[in-house]
Amino acid sequence: PPPSGGQRRDKGLRSFSLKVCQKVEEKDLTTYNQVADELVQELQRDDAAALQFDEKNIRRRVYDALNVLMAMDIIVKDKKNIKWKGFPVNFDKERSNLDNQVKARRAEVVKKRRLVQEKAMHLVGLKALIDRNRRAREEGGQRGLRQIRVPFVLVKSHPQHQVRCEIASDKKEVLINCSGEFELHDDVAVLERLNLAQVGTQEELTRALGG
Repeated sequence: PPPSGGQRRDKGLRSFSLKVCQKVEEKDLTTYNQVADELVQELQRDDAAALQFDEKNIRRRVYDALNVLMAMDIIVKDKKNIKWKGFPVNFDKERSNLDNQVKARRAEVVKKRRLVQEKAMHLVGLKALIDRNRRAREEGGQRGLRQIRVPFVLVKSHPQHQVRCEIASDKKEVLINCSGEFELHDDVAVLERLNLAQVGTQEELTRALGG
């Protein structure tokens, strides 16, 4: 779509401020009247610009632009004289820091989105497990279904290995001794292996979560 009137004005203001900034930088030491006079002459030679800016409007905008540059500590004013000071030394460093912050925030968003997806899939698996346990209870194990209680940790090792588990009285710690290599799988992984936490599309996920 074509830019709106406000967008065109914003672009015009930015362009005008840039002209003022360039004028002061080129001269290093100048005055408000000198900058305004030159811009009035330049813009009035441009028919398109002349239609948009009259002399009074140009001088007002030069004044506003100079105030902005002073507030940004790019120029300094001593009575009528205006001296170019330059862009802040740490400008590039600040921009680099901002870029790094943006990258870090994006990475954090990706990480949190992945975590939310994992939590959602876990919830889908738990809901499916509830239905499975209900069927197992109703059928009384007739089809070999057994109820699975969560949370749990599954210890997987070779049949010939000896595995010994000791659970602390507060049930917060578990000591596992195994005569060979072993693997640990939490309930989330087991639910996935049982295909209880599987959805194909975002629509299916929303439906499974009851949304």
